[in-house]
Amino acid sequence: MRIKDIFRNEPKLEPLFNDLKGLSIDEFLESRNFKNFCIKNSFEGKWNSYFDLARVNNRIIAANFDFTPMYRDNAFAFLMNDFYSNNIYAFFIFIKLFLYEYKQWEGEYIDLHNIIEDLEIIGCPKEIISAVSTINNEGEKLTFSITLPRTIGNVQKLEESIQLMDLSIKDRKYSLTMTYAYSCLEGLFKAYTLKLIPAKSNIDKLNQLAKIVRDDIIDSFKEKGIDYPEQIINLITTMTNAISNARNEFSDSHFDKNADKWLAQFARDSVYSIGRLILNLM
Repeated sequence: MRIKDIFRNEPKLEPLFNDLKGLSIDEFLESRNFKNFCIKNSFEGKWNSYFDLARVNNRIIAANFDFTPMYRDNAFAFLMNDFYSNNIYAFFIFIKLFLYEYKQWEGEYIDLHNIIEDLEIIGCPKEIISAVSTINNEGEKLTFSITLPRTIGNVQKLEESIQLMDLSIKDRKYSLTMTYAYSCLEGLFKAYTLKLIPAKSNIDKLNQLAKIVRDDIIDSFKEKGIDYPEQIINLITTMTNAISNARNEFSDSHFDKNADKWLAQFARDSVYSIGRLILNLM
């Protein structure tokens, strides 16, 4: 069933639906978080009914094709229609709560500009617009970044890998994230060895590079008589080994398995942690 047909009586809702879909909400709609959201707000029965309705109304026949994402899209459109036709204010509350839950699940910044504009056009109350506009600020906001010194030789390539690593998570290409995380660590360790241990800069194996960097940091601390938490420095090799193994199993460069979102985010966060540590010591 076409979305236009679902919104035939309320066509002004279609732009909002399209912009919500532009957030790539399908993965969220099949998540445990969304199921709990429906239960918590007492409309899990409606969701299940509309999902069944979308399946029954499907007139497309194609062998070996999964129509489930389309059923979820249609069910969500039906749900929007239901809320709007029964209680307009409840509809706006639903959109606000949905966006809040989606943001909590997503864990990344989400662009709400077009959605806020859509809500304003269809008469959303100002207090709800205000609440939606602050969704990205709810709870703890983590900012991940690495400021790379201009003096390191491979800075441009390394910055590109870091940006692509972040973008791959936003684009939900989690397996690709593993490849970029691996490349970022490789670039960081190369930068360290080129500057501080040039005799070892010809090493190419990531795990070997991690051990060389870790050992050099430990030796440097010992020479300066600096006490340090050994477990923290050992994380350089521990995290690197974990990312290397995950990359070998899940990345686009290897096999056909797909990495999960949590694994991609963990790899990204580990790269930032190791990167900040190394850069502070270079």
